[in-house]
Amino acid sequence: MGTYRHSSRPEMPSFSRRVRGPAAWGGIGCMLAVLLPVLSYFAALLTLDYNAFYRWFDVPAQWAARPMGLPISIIIIILTVGYTIFLYAIYSTIYAIVYRVAGITPYTVLDLEYPPKTRKRISQLESGKLANILIFLAALAGGIGLVHLNAAKGWLPFPPSWLLPGPAPYAGVDVLVVLLLWVSLWALWGIIQAIISATLKKESPDDSLGDEF
Repeated sequence: MGTYRHSSRPEMPSFSRRVRGPAAWGGIGCMLAVLLPVLSYFAALLTLDYNAFYRWFDVPAQWAARPMGLPISIIIIILTVGYTIFLYAIYSTIYAIVYRVAGITPYTVLDLEYPPKTRKRISQLESGKLANILIFLAALAGGIGLVHLNAAKGWLPFPPSWLLPGPAPYAGVDVLVVLLLWVSLWALWGIIQAIISATLKKESPDDSLGDEF
């Protein structure tokens, strides 16, 4: 005669909870992969500006030369690579702490007990693409507008090394500010998604099924 009992095995978390947080979090890594080298380049230029005044280290003339008037040199490349590694280390540490606090574990699709619903994942992907486009357009318009408004009002003077020769001197600063604003808006959207997800999770009852026999 068989007996019925509930399994002591805990319920397996859903795919979205085990693999990732809010959908917006997945795009931040891609954007930072572009932002951090750009930010490192401008940090390298700023470091050389301060070094010319404070003389922290000597730069050989051949390292400081910019061939054909390009905004790049050996010392700029060295500092950019160094700042990129440093910023990526900080970003990875913060990312790991956030994932640990959020309770997201590094499982993969191979750990799934049941495959995710394709229709739901497709709708999430489409909504994520739409949100990304809208956020990028807002960052593009807002970033360029802020740079040129700042240039007209003189609120925050840009270092001369950040300006490019030619008819568009603020083009490099435009790229930097647009990327910074894009990542900031995307991170804010991720926080909003996390809050909404946590609120809905509290309101929805848990539907756990026990194993029979």
